[in-house]
Amino acid sequence: MAWACFVYSFVPYLGILFIPITLLIGGVGVLAAVRRPEVGGGKLASSTIGLSIPVFAMQIFLWWLLYYIPTIAVGA
Repeated sequence: MAWACFVYSFVPYLGILFIPITLLIGGVGVLAAVRRPEVGGGKLASSTIGLSIPVFAMQIFLWWLLYYIPTIAVGA
């Protein structure tokens, strides 16, 4: 589920909604993998958490552009 939410987070502007879900489910996956290593999935869960941070930064940048570009047009 964490990987699916991570993939959905690539959608511009809408994807910012999936990052917190990815972090939450990925964190639960990491905790589950630590408690029961025979189940597996810890590497995938931890990689989705690590990859979500740059995607979150990109989503914030896109939202900032959505705000900033109209102010440029008004100033011109």
